Amino acid sequence: MIKRNMLTQKQVLKNKNWLLKNGKHIKIQSDLCNVLSDPTRIKILLLLKHYKEICVSDIASILDVSVSAVSHQLSMMERSNIVTKYKMGKHVCYLLEINDKKMVGMLDNHLDKHIH
Repeated sequence: MIKRNMLTQKQVLKNKNWLLKNGKHIKIQSDLCNVLSDPTRIKILLLLKHYKEICVSDIASILDVSVSAVSHQLSMMERSNIVTKYKMGKHVCYLLEINDKKMVGMLDNHLDKHIH
């Protein structure tokens, strides 16, 4: 039988409060992990990082996929507050819009470390 050390009520409460306090950052990290879990989204992020802003049709042409497929990926990224869209005439364009410095650091670290 394995002997387990049970947490005291004080330790449980301390950990619960710590997780609640850091809930926003945990959500941000979760969103970034979700975005980085798809190769197409990583390619889109690389393009956005390089060009700062780019139109959906240009991304679709570069990636050789449909505009609707790119739009779907970008809308998911928009819900995670990673990109912002704007219209330029008939074109829909996006720009990288990450306001959380920790998330920017995580993204830069991941892309710079793993993508050459």
